[in-house]
Amino acid sequence: MDGSPYQCLSAHAGNPLLISLDWLVDRGWLDAPLAPRQDAAQWRRDCLALAYQNFLQRAERQQRQELAGFVANHAHWLEDYALFIALRKNFGRIGWRQWPQPLRDREPTALYEARISHAAAIGQYQFEQWLFFTQWQELRRYAREKGVFMYGDMPIFVAGDSADVWARRECFLLDAEGKETVVAGVPPDYFSELGQRWGNPLFNWHCMEQDGFRWWRERMQSQLELFDWVRIDHFRGLEACWEIPAEESSAINGSWVPAPGTALLDSLHRNFERLPLIAEDLGIITPQVEALRDATRSPACTCCNSPSTAIRTTLTCPTTTVPIAWPTPAPTTTTPRWHGMKACRRNCRNTWSTIWAGPPTPCLKPWPVAPWPPAPSWPSCPCRTSSTSARGIV
Repeated sequence: MDGSPYQCLSAHAGNPLLISLDWLVDRGWLDAPLAPRQDAAQWRRDCLALAYQNFLQRAERQQRQELAGFVANHAHWLEDYALFIALRKNFGRIGWRQWPQPLRDREPTALYEARISHAAAIGQYQFEQWLFFTQWQELRRYAREKGVFMYGDMPIFVAGDSADVWARRECFLLDAEGKETVVAGVPPDYFSELGQRWGNPLFNWHCMEQDGFRWWRERMQSQLELFDWVRIDHFRGLEACWEIPAEESSAINGSWVPAPGTALLDSLHRNFERLPLIAEDLGIITPQVEALRDATRSPACTCCNSPSTAIRTTLTCPTTTVPIAWPTPAPTTTTPRWHGMKACRRNCRNTWSTIWAGPPTPCLKPWPVAPWPPAPSWPSCPCRTSSTSARGIV
């Protein structure tokens, strides 16, 4: 929740700064938003704190029951998340590895005492997550009525300073103090001569396999509450991860380490009746990665402008081509500059005419998710931005 999806404080929680304050006013939990200040984030936090106090005094019985039900149904992540945020604020927002040792190492007595002393703050953060998920579901229902579907982007890795790593240290490759022994990244490529050292902790796959990938199943459940489709960012990391010694300052001296992607995705497919996953098709994509993608029914997303994919423009899955594409990933140049404006205008018309032709049949579930609308006409280049919303996906 620091603004980056790759360094957020939870793989489950929503950003409370996105909560609608007008929605709170409509329900009588906020008489009117406080006067805006220069620090907009803190202003919104203060409004949410006031809304919680008013909720405690004014909420109807059914609303209290809804909050209690949300807390109970999401306890597997919400309890640790709320305590983590409360402690992080109490310690001046320093990383959890710098907390007092009993809390850093989650000693039972220390956790019990912390939950008592920070009960009010914990209740506040649970309330905020209930608001976020409730408002999101209202937005999602409204979008569905308009034929718009939510497309989520899930980074494969999580931040080291997160509730997830603090609460489940055994699932990550850490030392006795909770510090990373190896970190994630990618080797040198066309983007960087030194590669990319992301710094995220890597998964302890052996531990995760022992309980049937419970951590991943819980994470996916949260994503499916929010989105209709979920793209796994850096999907190739499920076949093998680029493992970099933590003391290295660049990604050069890393190595590929196999990951149990087939077992993980099979477990997810068994657990969820509908698993609308999309595999990012960027980076060093080997035959082994393609085999994993196809064997586990995970359609691949390629980009028109990626140097590694040239002008590939469709999603593909084992027995069909699913017509969805986007022009460019975040770290590349814009489509007009990639092709040149004249060529871009021509290529975009050709691409989108293919995209809007609709999916072939038969098609593997969960495709398609909705009827295809009529093909639009493009009076000018539609790729001035790299948005996929033309398909009714946001």
